[in-house]
Amino acid sequence: MYKYKQTTDVEIGDLVVWTDISKYHGTLTKDKVYQVTNHPDQNTLNVINDKGNKNSYGKGFGFKVLQTKPASEAVVGDYMYRISSGPLAFSQRSVTKITKIGTKDLYYTSTRSVWHHEVIVIAQAEPEVKYPLFM
Repeated sequence: MYKYKQTTDVEIGDLVVWTDISKYHGTLTKDKVYQVTNHPDQNTLNVINDKGNKNSYGKGFGFKVLQTKPASEAVVGDYMYRISSGPLAFSQRSVTKITKIGTKDLYYTSTRSVWHHEVIVIAQAEPEVKYPLFM
């Protein structure tokens, strides 16, 4: 689904997912995407949790850092994380798949899109390639 960086070094603004939430059950969801809001020390990350609160979480519990790319380099099949407010179909701090590329916007349905500055694009693990059935 997603492509990950081969690092545990994290910067403010990075997107992360926790693979072990045993200590954080009830405030984090396994494999859900969270944006790092602060990085106070080498062992701690701050994110907005499932309850809408900014909390600190230890890096000692398994997490991965997502590989992102500029919106201008997005391809159909990449995922995007919304940093702006939006409708329930694609609300703030949620992830959806890109279905179509516009000049300055990315579509998540056939008629609904977001501007490049409203999202962070997550690189997909295996790009979708569409080949003609007959050559």
